[in-house]
Amino acid sequence: MFRMTKTDYKKVVQASSRSKLESLVALVSMLIYGTGYLPIILGISLECPLGYLAATLFSWIYTVEFFINAFCRQENAVSYILLFMSVLPEIVCFVILSVGLPLQLGISLQKRFKCRSKTTSNIPENEVCYKSMENSFQWTYVKNLLRKTHTPPVLPDDHGYVFCTKSHFSEPDTHNIQCGSIRYAGYQVGHIGGGFTIQCFMTIINSSVVAMVVALWEYFGKYLQDKFQDIMIILYTAIIVYVIQFLLSKFVFLQEKGNLLAIESRRLFFLFTYFMFFYYIFIAIFHSILRILASVIFGTFLLPRIDYSVLPRKCQIIDLGFFAYCGFLHLESSHTNPIAMVFISILQAESQHSLTERKHYENGYGTCLGRAIPSIPTEPFNCGPCSWRVTKGLPKHLPAMDFILELLEFPVDTNFTYTFILAECPKIFPHQEFRLFLLVPAVISTLILAFSTQRTKQKLQMLNGRPGLIFPMDVLKRSHRFSYAAAFGTLARLCAGIVFDAQYAFDYNGPTYLKVLLALVSMLIYGLGYFPLFAGITTEAPVGYFIATLFSWVFTAEFIGNYFCKQPMGVISYVVLVIGMLPETLCFLYLSISLPVRFVASIAKPKKKFKLAVDFESSKDLYESIRNSYQGIHVKKLFKRPPPPPLPPKGIMQKLQSSLKSLLEKIFYKRTKGFRYSARMISVMAIGFILLYEVTFLLFVQLFELFDFAEIGMEHILNSIGRIEEIGEDPAVTSLREILIVLYDLVIAFRGCFLTSLMVAFTINVVFLLHYMTSYRSNLLSLYKGKNNHLTPKNKKSNASLIVGSMRYAGYQVGYIGWGFFIQFFMLIIVTVAIALIVILWDFLKDFILDQAMRLWPVLLTSLVLNITQLILSKFLFLQKRGEILAMDNRRLLFIFTYFMFFYNIFIGIFSCLMRILKSIILGALFLPRLDHSTLPRKFQKMDPGFDAYCGFMHIESTHTNPVAMVFISILQAESLTSLKKNSKKHSNINLQDEKQEMLDRKRRKAKWKWLLAYTLVNNPEISLQRRLVLAEERNENIKEIFFSRSSLCTEEKSSKIELDQIIIQDEKI
Repeated sequence: MFRMTKTDYKKVVQASSRSKLESLVALVSMLIYGTGYLPIILGISLECPLGYLAATLFSWIYTVEFFINAFCRQENAVSYILLFMSVLPEIVCFVILSVGLPLQLGISLQKRFKCRSKTTSNIPENEVCYKSMENSFQWTYVKNLLRKTHTPPVLPDDHGYVFCTKSHFSEPDTHNIQCGSIRYAGYQVGHIGGGFTIQCFMTIINSSVVAMVVALWEYFGKYLQDKFQDIMIILYTAIIVYVIQFLLSKFVFLQEKGNLLAIESRRLFFLFTYFMFFYYIFIAIFHSILRILASVIFGTFLLPRIDYSVLPRKCQIIDLGFFAYCGFLHLESSHTNPIAMVFISILQAESQHSLTERKHYENGYGTCLGRAIPSIPTEPFNCGPCSWRVTKGLPKHLPAMDFILELLEFPVDTNFTYTFILAECPKIFPHQEFRLFLLVPAVISTLILAFSTQRTKQKLQMLNGRPGLIFPMDVLKRSHRFSYAAAFGTLARLCAGIVFDAQYAFDYNGPTYLKVLLALVSMLIYGLGYFPLFAGITTEAPVGYFIATLFSWVFTAEFIGNYFCKQPMGVISYVVLVIGMLPETLCFLYLSISLPVRFVASIAKPKKKFKLAVDFESSKDLYESIRNSYQGIHVKKLFKRPPPPPLPPKGIMQKLQSSLKSLLEKIFYKRTKGFRYSARMISVMAIGFILLYEVTFLLFVQLFELFDFAEIGMEHILNSIGRIEEIGEDPAVTSLREILIVLYDLVIAFRGCFLTSLMVAFTINVVFLLHYMTSYRSNLLSLYKGKNNHLTPKNKKSNASLIVGSMRYAGYQVGYIGWGFFIQFFMLIIVTVAIALIVILWDFLKDFILDQAMRLWPVLLTSLVLNITQLILSKFLFLQKRGEILAMDNRRLLFIFTYFMFFYNIFIGIFSCLMRILKSIILGALFLPRLDHSTLPRKFQKMDPGFDAYCGFMHIESTHTNPVAMVFISILQAESLTSLKKNSKKHSNINLQDEKQEMLDRKRRKAKWKWLLAYTLVNNPEISLQRRLVLAEERNENIKEIFFSRSSLCTEEKSSKIELDQIIIQDEKI
């Protein structure tokens, strides 16, 4: 298939030689363009009369050439006006050069004559330098810094829109920064031109689509109007739900009407979050599609701007434009810092003294600084702070080949048998009927659980505080994590039906615009059906465990009855069926066994529970319970010294093992000892993995059967018509044989493409789940420390919006995992099918592919060589100490090299612009399942609903689960409980004391508090200062009240006035 003849080899050689010449022509053109304009640039840079003269002459030459070539004879005055307007910017530039350069020449000559006439004057040279320095920008900047300001300077936060810090590069790779600075100008021009072209192309496409819709409105207007109406209903419903969530978050779920990020009415908040989980799975498809569209739109919109990266934050290092911009800014800030420039200028001015003064200065007695001048620091100055359905059976594909052959009218025998591995089981418990009938026992069980719980706030005297509000899951706790994960794992098949098939709880044949309300009703039905299972685990009482056990057995029976039935291939089918259902089966078994055990244990050994802020509790010792909790272990770890770093590995085997271990931890998962994930995170990851596993397995089996059936069918047809051409046969049979052979090859190739794409997409998403857990852990620990470098800051969002994002998170994450997997699978199919078509159709496409490859490889090789050359020159020639510090060396050579590379980098910038939009689309689809990374640029991350929900979830999690705060609150709770016990024992054993003993206790208590107050103030001077200020304010208020009250009395009684000093003295005596 890949054989090359001599003629093919000659063609390749000729194409390669042509492409080499084209690449060399580009390099030579770069040199010619640069050399032609070099006298103007150099003349301006030298700032001398000879340079200005050369620049003036060449500017006049280019001006004459421009006017001769650009302005020709036109038909009318309108043409002249249009021509003039089209070249107006260039005319202005030429006029500025043609007029300004001669003026600069005259000024430079005048200065030269003045300098010669003043050579005999007695003005010191350093005073002249200081006068010229005072008019510079750097001097003005430093003077402004030294001035006293009335308001403190507003420091930029860590989330500024220019976040090009040196963390993008490894610390010693300062030559990367230098290379980025060299590439910046050319890349910026190329991105502006390429971005403008792509934006025009996208605008033309969009306007053409709009014009086509308007032109064909008579034919498709009704259909489009119905679809638009459906979309608007979905949009209106989403807005109404968001408004309700926002209002509830502000006035019900948060304290002080949303002014504090502290949850109130927790049971109601957990209940509302549980039901909204199902709703956001329904609408996740729309947000997934919008996320991809937003990534493409913003990627195109911001294409000319290389100060914004259109890639996710984790992948910004491969954005060449943004990489060049970061290098340019680092180099600019390192070498144009006004403070450093003024300091160096002062040194240069002082160095222009007489020889004796210079020697005196070098000995350390300088007149400017009065001490030895330290070496100038060379460290750089850093910048500041579809609905998609799974095929259930393939009988509908069987008559496909018969239809094709009947169409071709060939008498070919197509009768053959094919046995499928898995057969579709009849539904013993139909989905909709089961969910509806389950509502009655679910409501009864919920009422029983509610009457077994007491209220905590409202009307506690009525019915002994019963019924209480129960909730399905405490999303802020870390207890019962695996039980909740198993319970959510039983929801995986339901979530798959919601995500991919829009599976509702009942059929609806009414108006389409009311179909959105069907999702809300289905959300309530699904939530109520599973509510007793979750609420029974949460109550931790015998009644709850009993109800949860019954419902887990019911769901297990429904699962086994619907999905385990008689299979056609015996043992093989059963093994395949068990493997496909393994994760969900394990979840059902875990619940069916663990919940009865907990029910028996809760009856046999009832435990008295004390509600502490920490997770682990013990009825024996409250303080021991706090120490053994996850939060207590975390706080104890904070007081310990960190362990010393491990010793470097010795020997080849240890180094290989260490490198392999670090590589596996970087690719897959790195464990942090002692960290415990929250129940909601474990549950979401469990349901996401089960969803991916079962959908992948089902698709693999169905696609394998489909392609195996097509292969067997084509083999049967080829055997019936014969694989070898016979003499005198019908030409139509010969052409059919050739078509079938190509189709046979395509079926085999497509099977490999589809199955490979499926497994690769599954592997990527499973690895992403592990990375997601690592990202959650690192972000949460950073938030505990007060660092939120990756997330949107809390001060840029309202507390109510953070609560809304936290409620959305779980449903969004499950929906994004499902649709992200599907979109990645689709994109991988496109890539693999394209490769397969190239391999199969190589004889037809080889000339075109080889010609294009021979045209491209010299360009790529030239670009690679130039990039390596830039790196080597930057490291060993343009930077001091071989790139160890960010300080330029050989500046003139660097400026010349940067000037010539500008023209070449324009060519590369256009290609980089095209690659930038492709990277944005690919990485936007790749990172679609990950809510911890936004696919939009930093400034537009608020428009990413998935990332916004993740930020809200993380802020709520960190605020309400901070281990230090939880341990502190638990200690206070333990102290209050123990003091109550002591007081109750004390009052039961001690008689009433007499009045004298009570007065004595009061005095002792007062003295004790005064001593503790004095001890606290002595050891905490800041608190002492604040206390003085507060006491002074209170004293002033008291003085004012006494003064005004007595002054009013004096005016009424016409008595003598009391001065303010006397009032103060009297008040102090009192």
